[in-house]
Amino acid sequence: MLTRLFLSLFKYRPKCTGNLNNCHSTLTVNRSKRTRRGTKAGRNILRSIRTITSSYRDNSNDHSTGINHDNLIPLTTEAPSNIPTVVRQRSDKTLYSSSVNVSNLVYPEKSHNWNGANQLLLTLLNARSVKNKALSINDYLISNDIDILALTETWLGSIADKCVISELVPNGYGIHHISRTERKGGGRRIIHKSNLEIKPIKRKKQLTQFELLECSINSNLFRLFVVYRPPPSRNNKLKTTTFFEEWLEFLDYTMEFSGEIIIEGDLNFHLDDVSDCGGRRFTESLSDRGLVQQVDGPTHIRGHTLDVIISRENSSILLGEPSIEDTQIYNDKSNASLDHFAVHSRINLSKQQD
Repeated sequence: MLTRLFLSLFKYRPKCTGNLNNCHSTLTVNRSKRTRRGTKAGRNILRSIRTITSSYRDNSNDHSTGINHDNLIPLTTEAPSNIPTVVRQRSDKTLYSSSVNVSNLVYPEKSHNWNGANQLLLTLLNARSVKNKALSINDYLISNDIDILALTETWLGSIADKCVISELVPNGYGIHHISRTERKGGGRRIIHKSNLEIKPIKRKKQLTQFELLECSINSNLFRLFVVYRPPPSRNNKLKTTTFFEEWLEFLDYTMEFSGEIIIEGDLNFHLDDVSDCGGRRFTESLSDRGLVQQVDGPTHIRGHTLDVIISRENSSILLGEPSIEDTQIYNDKSNASLDHFAVHSRINLSKQQD
């Protein structure tokens, strides 16, 4: 405070001589700067802030400025010398140096690495709308080398969905689809490698209780049926009793085909629950016609078996039991958006080379 008072009354004009190259410096006190410094009793007070202005600049190598010039290294235009490096194979021991405990890591098995990897891979997936995860499904197709992907609940059908389909289908793949027309949701899609001969088959009689996409594979070598049954509600006015009337008629139709058949999809019965009357009746409808439901295990995040893969009892079209996998597919907001798991099956047909 005493220094401020002193400087406010006098002007100090030192002169620099000798080692400072005869430079002159002037220190003056400015009173003209005013600023608002808070309030007092509700009034704004303007107070003077006395500042010191100096034209003197010390160009000497003085450490008091906070710069140690001895530490500065001048830049050169010469090429730097080679930096010696050590190249070696990575060892698991190096992970511990970064505080990573590898004993806690879990390495998931790839779905396409089981026996019969040279056979066609057929995958079933309830997408619950592909609109917000088309690119993720595209990547999943390629990463797992899936030959045929059967999708239910695609929720596509409008003209604006053409761009979604272009993102959904990878290069070298084709697509067949049937959209729901009477209301939103639903829809079936088959995405397949282009070297497979897959032709959709139109049915004369329309179904009202469940959705169906029927295709012949490789000149009718076997026939694939993709089905989806929405849960009955007051809004859709679907009834379980009416469903079984159509379902039994559909199964009788498949019996007329002499070749191999695969029926797969989501029928929304809790087949794992013995107390589910609809599930028991569904299983009985298969056994009465020599058909077997092959999926054993939960296909839904709530622990129920909703998705099915059905073939004949004496069929050799499927190799082994189907495999259930959490796809880890995320939507465009990086959120997990699937409530069903993927179901993989190996078909007793060799992969065709492009």
